[in-house]
Amino acid sequence: MSNILLIFICLISGKLLARYKILPPDGYKTLNNLVIYICMPALAVLYIPQIKVSSKLAFPVSVMWIVFLSALLFFLLLKKLLKLDKKTTGALILTGSLSNTAFIGFPVLLALLGEEGLKTGIVIDQAGSFFVLATGGVITGSVASKRTFSVKKILKDIIIFPPFIGFIAGAIINISGFNLPDIINNIFHSLGSVLIVLALVSVGMQLQIKDLNCHIKNLIIGLSYKLIIAPLIIFILFDF
Repeated sequence: MSNILLIFICLISGKLLARYKILPPDGYKTLNNLVIYICMPALAVLYIPQIKVSSKLAFPVSVMWIVFLSALLFFLLLKKLLKLDKKTTGALILTGSLSNTAFIGFPVLLALLGEEGLKTGIVIDQAGSFFVLATGGVITGSVASKRTFSVKKILKDIIIFPPFIGFIAGAIINISGFNLPDIINNIFHSLGSVLIVLALVSVGMQLQIKDLNCHIKNLIIGLSYKLIIAPLIIFILFDF
């Protein structure tokens, strides 16, 4: 219960910090960098070595890819049926299939499922969400906005992304069977433990409530896929 309350407290705190200009308007960028460059790599190196490698990992890794590919088919079909323009279709594909599994997902998983849930969340985030965004998401956004994309740049962005570097380091430690000293694990735990506060305060600072009436149709379409159709697809594939 306390972890759930912490989520709302951090979001509200972030909103108040932005509202009363206690932090600079772009202060959330600093918080984001702390999360990306310090907290997430630390958690990856800490928890990935603790995960038991088995066929069960195929589920969290594949879910985000299935959701994204299904979104491509679903929204491209709707594009023809509803005569949507290319930019709107691209936006629906991206927002309907992708999720912020780190800044929002990690705190929620920790609150509801504890550290075991967070371990799975790291796998989902790096092997799933991040890879989908860095590859299919970038390509989809480029095509929808009529811009070119570079495969070389995509690969470079993946390789130099700090949380992914931490993920690979953790995977190597896991496979090698090497156990980090407790003092090192304690350091990584301390560095990663502030992720929830930093991430949610950052999200709170960026929250904006706007009039969505002009986008209500597209909002209903996107949320219908994200909250009903996508979960139903995963349920059918993995629970039957």
